[in-house]
Amino acid sequence: MTFNFDATGVEEKTFICFPAGEYEAEIVEIKQQVSKKGNDMLKLDIDCYSNDGKKVRVFDYIVSPSSLYKLKAICKFTGIAFDGKLEEQLLKGKRVMVKLKLDPKGEYPARNSIAAYIGACSKQQQPQPETTKPIIDDDIPF
Repeated sequence: MTFNFDATGVEEKTFICFPAGEYEAEIVEIKQQVSKKGNDMLKLDIDCYSNDGKKVRVFDYIVSPSSLYKLKAICKFTGIAFDGKLEEQLLKGKRVMVKLKLDPKGEYPARNSIAAYIGACSKQQQPQPETTKPIIDDDIPF
């Protein structure tokens, strides 16, 4: 069978990596999974931001019990109490400072990975207060 498709307008996708260093990051997705060895694991999709506004998506895996120190650090820097139990969706949207490194991948291009969670982010997302508009109605007699 032959696969036919229209390649007009299709652009080649290039991926960028940041140089190793410290970046602001936001947890955009978090999923419970099971590791290859059968341990409980959280998969985090994290957007890292450079000072010039560029963004790189990085994936991090927190496996129980070997890398719970990562979860403990995230909770510490985002102000979430962690006593061994955690509703993981509380982490979604939280911002932290991370230390990125470059991982070589043999014949493939290098990719970024998180070496450590290193601090609180100055731009923590805070819930915005709801504002209500005053009702203006000239027909109200009082």
